Amino acid sequence: PGELHVWHATLEIGAHFVAWSKEQCAEEERERAARFVFERDRHHFLISRGLLRGLLARYLECEPVQIQLRADRYGKLHLNNPTPVPVQFNISHSHGGWLLAVTVDRPVGVDLEWERPDLDYRSLVPSVFSTHERAQLASLPPQLGRSGFFAGWSRKEARLQALSPGLSPALASFAVAF
Repeated sequence: PGELHVWHATLEIGAHFVAWSKEQCAEEERERAARFVFERDRHHFLISRGLLRGLLARYLECEPVQIQLRADRYGKLHLNNPTPVPVQFNISHSHGGWLLAVTVDRPVGVDLEWERPDLDYRSLVPSVFSTHERAQLASLPPQLGRSGFFAGWSRKEARLQALSPGLSPALASFAVAF
């Protein structure tokens, strides 16, 4: 209680870990993985679930295959079986990276974004950031603008994951620290 644990990994792991991860998954997860067109996407999905199940199993002192997961209508995963510890978690993945935040007894959100070099982030600033945040972003040196945008964007998405049912509030309606 009172702690936040954050785990980071790469989804670019060897075939032996893909096989282990597949064994830890529920049948529904294996079927979902099989529907991915590209092998890399199948592997990333299985590894993501394997990592999630493996780490949650350590917190819950059980086997990874015993963990029952359910997605709410917004896609956020939750534990579906009663557990001795009220673990809350949130995962994010982007461009081969993976992030997991774990707490006890409080909602948690996390977001991982790839800083896409082709994204015209400046056109999104008015719809994403509050007036105060736009001023903070404008005060950054030009070479840090893209990184600042993605840092702010990630913080907003993580907050929404923790506190809101889906991405319903307008991103510019609340502020986060840069």
